[in-house]
Amino acid sequence: MSRPTASEEASELPEVLAKVVLRLEFAHGASIELPSRVSDVETIEGVQKVVVARPDLTVLAEAGTYPRTGEELTLAWARPSCQMQIRVTAVADRRPYGPVWVLTTVGEPRRVQRREFFRIPTSLPALLTPIVEGAPSAEEAIQATLLELAEGGALICSNAGLPEPGTHVELSFILQDKTIAADAKVVRHDVPEKGPPRAALRFLDPAAHGDHIRRVAFTVQRNLARSRPD
Repeated sequence: MSRPTASEEASELPEVLAKVVLRLEFAHGASIELPSRVSDVETIEGVQKVVVARPDLTVLAEAGTYPRTGEELTLAWARPSCQMQIRVTAVADRRPYGPVWVLTTVGEPRRVQRREFFRIPTSLPALLTPIVEGAPSAEEAIQATLLELAEGGALICSNAGLPEPGTHVELSFILQDKTIAADAKVVRHDVPEKGPPRAALRFLDPAAHGDHIRRVAFTVQRNLARSRPD
């Protein structure tokens, strides 16, 4: 398959080995995000197929078999200057390298934001407090460690038992002498080979603390760029 030109980048599918997220939507309005990685991009009878490693379905609370025939879901991935999404249908299959989902695209990819939320690696103590009846429930708060931070969300880890995907929480931490208390939603869990369980959070209002987080992120990015050899 030929590679697109730079001007066609916005319509290009994710590359092989790219990290992606599959978003499932449920009838009651909830959704869950399943991380995966692109194993291959195939063209079958003129139709492009994205082959991804079979995602971990243990985080699904609802009964049922996935993927469901004909059900549309969202495939999302990052570009250097934006985030991309495309609607797809999925079929379970196998390849010599293991179980996969074969995704058939529905429509064209589209940008979902114009600027990248720069992620900065960190190791900050944080407090994760579930929101119960519209207010933080202090008695259910757990200690966590902030592993990655971006204007739009965060990655945390904790041995204390993470809230289920879909839970609304308040994430509190101190970033360069400023206390941040951000309303967020748990979008997925991740159990690494080593270390405590992790959870990805999406901030419900990225603009609330976005300016401060963005300034810190840009500073970190500039420092990293200066430290790289030419």
